[in-house]
Amino acid sequence: MSEDPQGGIDRPALRARVYLRSVLPLVKVVMEDDPQTAALFAGVTARVQLETADARHGACLCFENGALSVEPQPREAAQVAVRWVFRDVQALNSFFAGQPVLPRIIGLRHPRLLWKTTRLLSSLRILHPQRQPKSAADRQLRVKLLLYLVTHALGQLYHGGHATMNELVQASPERVYQWTVASANIGAYLRMHAGRVKAGRGTYSRRRPFVHFLFPDVEAALAVLTATGSQMSGVRSGQVQTFGSPEYTRKISLLMQKVDALLVEG
Repeated sequence: MSEDPQGGIDRPALRARVYLRSVLPLVKVVMEDDPQTAALFAGVTARVQLETADARHGACLCFENGALSVEPQPREAAQVAVRWVFRDVQALNSFFAGQPVLPRIIGLRHPRLLWKTTRLLSSLRILHPQRQPKSAADRQLRVKLLLYLVTHALGQLYHGGHATMNELVQASPERVYQWTVASANIGAYLRMHAGRVKAGRGTYSRRRPFVHFLFPDVEAALAVLTATGSQMSGVRSGQVQTFGSPEYTRKISLLMQKVDALLVEG
């Protein structure tokens, strides 16, 4: 079991938490933005589950007459039509990281549901670092998914026991960290207050941002959010403006890099 040198965190478990609670729910955004994908599940009422063989890690895709909700824990086997069972947490993480890992499928008597779910999960490939979306719509979707992912994943770092994020949230008065793409009406935020943290979409209107990352357009946001080096270089190049505390701008930027490293490691 690998550990984080700061705090003894079980990194494979933390990775799985972020994948299952921050990455997997993004399929709902894909369905909202892509009518063709949503049409695949028109009228569908069923449950599809991704889980490890020991049932310690998992999440359930719950379709109710075509509407999707994602439950961040596995259900009992009898309640699920199709189950994707990974041999261990490392295999589950490798699958989400885009590596050729094949789970054991339970529920082959539902081939159409399995096919549709596979199509849906494959839509998350747009997040893969090696992919370069060609159309303007795909680039905008990727930016939206990346912002929703990073804000929610920062919250999961805290709930997963990450020492640096824990220290930041526990000591925080009520503060809002906001990310905005000006030309595309895309936004996401992270709200902290005395040991509580919550990610949201859009603009938080009840409080002025303590730190605000403002991208002029989708192309600038894409360049910064997919950069391999320091995200602060985007500030220097003008691809993102930052407003608020310079100290906490840097702290959040470093934590964003930790999320990225966590998801792509291995």
